Amino acid sequence: MRASGLRQAVPAGLDAHLLKHVIHDWSDADARAILKVCRRAMPAHAKLLLVEGIYPRRVEPSLEAQGATANDVNMLVCTGGRQRSEAEFRELLAAASFQLTRIVPASMGACVIEGVPC
Repeated sequence: MRASGLRQAVPAGLDAHLLKHVIHDWSDADARAILKVCRRAMPAHAKLLLVEGIYPRRVEPSLEAQGATANDVNMLVCTGGRQRSEAEFRELLAAASFQLTRIVPASMGACVIEGVPC
């Protein structure tokens, strides 16, 4: 399903919804809308799994931080989206009636961000 379709409907009643490198493509308002569509389709026991990069707390001269900054500019220019910090993901999820429960580092600078309905 294309990301723009996520703003309309997703399959209902599943145990989990997985969005990989989707949310960073969207503005906060559009990302909230996508997450709210997911939340409406989810039973109380379900989990939301986002695979995204986490923007570092502060930009420093490390390759990881420079890469995140370059990706942030790319998202802003090309899609209107952006990279988000852990705190920003927490706020975004809360605005869509999710609670961020954990962040699991994965390969290639991405993390699995787990949320549950609240």
